[in-house]
Amino acid sequence: MNYFQLQIKVNPREQQAIINHLDTIGFEGFEEHDTHMMAYIQANALPGGFMEALIAAFDLDSQDVFLKELEPTNYNAMWEANFDPIIIGDFCAIYADFHHVAHTCRYTIKIDPKMAFGTGHHETTHMMLTAMDTLDFSQKSVFDYGAGTGILAVMAVKMGAQKIVANDIQKEAIENIYDHFKINDIGLEPNVIHGPLEDVPVETVDIILANINQPVLTVSAAGLKSRLKTHGHLLISGVLAERRKDIIDIYLAEGFTFKSEKLKGEWSMLHFTLS
Repeated sequence: MNYFQLQIKVNPREQQAIINHLDTIGFEGFEEHDTHMMAYIQANALPGGFMEALIAAFDLDSQDVFLKELEPTNYNAMWEANFDPIIIGDFCAIYADFHHVAHTCRYTIKIDPKMAFGTGHHETTHMMLTAMDTLDFSQKSVFDYGAGTGILAVMAVKMGAQKIVANDIQKEAIENIYDHFKINDIGLEPNVIHGPLEDVPVETVDIILANINQPVLTVSAAGLKSRLKTHGHLLISGVLAERRKDIIDIYLAEGFTFKSEKLKGEWSMLHFTLS
C-alpha cells in the first residue's frame, strides 16, 4: 500500500488543531516537531481538494505545505532511520526490534513504529510515563483514554495492572494497541473500544491515563469522573503549559483534587485524584 506524506511548516501551538482536522479526513499517523509536523495517509484514501481546504481553514502559506508520495519500502525504511530508542532514567526503555539497546531499566517496551503518536518521543507521552513511575499499579484496573499505540496500557500491565480498558477513535490505533500487546508478550487481554468516551462502559477503575488533546480534555471531565473510583488517580497530558490553569479549573469544578504537575517544553502533565 502506497502512502502520502504531508509536511507542514507550523509552530507547536497550532499543530494539535491541525492533527485533529487531519484525523477526521483519514490521516493515520503524525509526527510533531519544533518547526513542522508530518502526517501520513494511504494513497487510496487521499481526499480530493483537501490541501486547499486545509490552507484556508488554518490560514497557512501554500509554500509551507508539501505533499509527496512514498513507496511502502521507503515508508518503512524512514521509520527505521528516524525512530530512536527512548531511555527514561532507570524506569523504562522503549525500542523497536531493529534496535540493539544496552540498558538497566526496570521495564522495557517493544514498539512497532508504524505510527508516530504515542511512541514516547513527544513530551506529553514522556511525561505520562515518568508520572506512572510514581503510582502503584499492582492489581489495579486502568483506563487508557485515547490510547493511540497503547504503550501506556502496556506499561500499566508490566507494572502490575490486572485489568485494562482502552479506547481510540482511529481504527488503525485499535489494531496498533493489539499489536503492541502481542509483541510485548502481554498475556492480559485488554478491553479495547473503537469509539469516543461515550462508547466506553461506565465502569469505575483505579487509574485513568489520558494522553490526548486539550479540546477533548476540556469536555471530558464529567465522563472521566464517572469512570474513576473514589481515591483513584487521573493523569492527563496534551495540555499546553500556558493553558493548564484552564484545565485545572475545569477539573477542580468537577470535584477532582489537583495533586501535582510536570512541565516539559511547552507541555504540561497534570495529576488529579478523586476524593
